[in-house]
Amino acid sequence: MLLGRAFETAGRTTLSPWLCGGFSGMALAASRVGRLIGLELDAELDAVDAVLPIVLRTPRGYELLTGVCGIGLYLVERLPRPYTTHLLARVTQYLRESSERSRVGRFWPAGDGARRNHYRLGMAHGAAGVVAFLATFIHVGRRDAAAVELLDEAVRGLLAHRSSSVADPSCFPDIVQPGRYGRGNRLTWCWGDLGIALALAAAGRATANAEWTGVAVVVAEEAASFRPNVKLACLCHGTAGIAHQFRRMFDLTARDAFREAALYWYERTLDLCDQGTDVAVPARTVGTSLVLSGAIGVGLALLAAVSAHEPMWDFMLLGDVSP
Repeated sequence: MLLGRAFETAGRTTLSPWLCGGFSGMALAASRVGRLIGLELDAELDAVDAVLPIVLRTPRGYELLTGVCGIGLYLVERLPRPYTTHLLARVTQYLRESSERSRVGRFWPAGDGARRNHYRLGMAHGAAGVVAFLATFIHVGRRDAAAVELLDEAVRGLLAHRSSSVADPSCFPDIVQPGRYGRGNRLTWCWGDLGIALALAAAGRATANAEWTGVAVVVAEEAASFRPNVKLACLCHGTAGIAHQFRRMFDLTARDAFREAALYWYERTLDLCDQGTDVAVPARTVGTSLVLSGAIGVGLALLAAVSAHEPMWDFMLLGDVSP
């Protein structure tokens, strides 16, 4: 009933095609829920699929949240339908065309190429999102040669910006551009080290590359001992997201450091929620109905912490790196 109402509302609304706030994200969530409860949604999802060839004819932006990586993630969900292979090939082609290649790897300029030599590295809006999407595409059993080659170049480009100095505030900067090497962040999913660690772990899993997995573990371990005063509880850049990412790294490695870090950040999330929604979910900037930056995402993370069931919902955050 609720899913049907959502599609009816979407049909009367002008939506972007993106994963975040768009019909690809809505369709991906509906597909996951439908599979979970045994609800047939092929007719509704086929209507979404019919629009995507038009969108991908002249795509804008490579990013996960508001670009072709997010659309590609929805298409991975729709495999093995025959037309998805062609559309995913178009996504891969666009990712190659919109990037720059150097001797150390491949990079994606910010602003869809508007500002050359200006790169973002994080999961939501940067290279880590490309890495995690390609790894997910390959992991589901589609070892597309173009995707494998592009993933290798993307990982090498990402690792080229890894800091080796303990004095730096993070292993990876958020932005790389002439005259500025961004400070980065240890913990956030959207633009911090933890999101990048998840992307590297996904790449290592998809290609059986122990070196990439090892780097992911080291980066996440360095973040595990970092305990700043985070004042938001949301998934995107708050305590619930931090906790869930450490839980996923524990799923991958069974290391006590990740379990302890996850428990700490779950407790911090509960503390924030006890203080009221104005602290956990600032009303001036987000609504409680949002997943990434609202109370729904916080609830999903807390439910995942106490449930024996696999959290299918974090597929859309490219957070599942379990073996």
